[in-house]
Amino acid sequence: MSKPLSSSAVEAIVHRITEIAVKKGLEDWETQIEFVSSIGEGRVSVARSAEEVDAFWDREAYLEVTTEVQRNAEGAVRLFFSMESAWPIVREALCMPSSAELGEEGTLTDAQLDAFKEMMNLLCGSANAVYQQFGMQLSQSVDSLSVVQRQPGAPENIRGLVIAMPYTINGADSREIIQVLSAPVAIAIAEAVHSHRAAA
Repeated sequence: MSKPLSSSAVEAIVHRITEIAVKKGLEDWETQIEFVSSIGEGRVSVARSAEEVDAFWDREAYLEVTTEVQRNAEGAVRLFFSMESAWPIVREALCMPSSAELGEEGTLTDAQLDAFKEMMNLLCGSANAVYQQFGMQLSQSVDSLSVVQRQPGAPENIRGLVIAMPYTINGADSREIIQVLSAPVAIAIAEAVHSHRAAA
């Protein structure tokens, strides 16, 4: 029986795979929608309390994206975008002028929310080009992939591995995609990647 991965190894592997998957997603968005994006170095932490989650949060209203990891790493993946970080994605998806601003209420319309969800579907599809190498995939089904608008404040009941990936679109101010994985899912992903590399 192989030795269990250390917590630092799990964090490093999942961080790297997330970085590769997000970069792949942004590259595919660029091809389909013709904008310029970049990704920076992410922050990684294990959140065990609301206070530790707060360290990643800017207290803006936000969008919560939930989907499922399937096959050998079953469980939920949650992504969080502040409205300010989601808006450039929505604006480009709907071919709006760069001067277009988020509405005064700070929320998306139904049409804008649908456009953002479609972008998340594309992101999952792009990430699967990475995950499927290791026997996993992110669900893109209507039943599994959800996008919900939330009010300001850190999300509740979040525990596990938190990865914040900074990105820019068309030179706008850098924003972050925040991904949260439960400990079992993070470990399963890391072990799948580690086993694949060991067998290669």
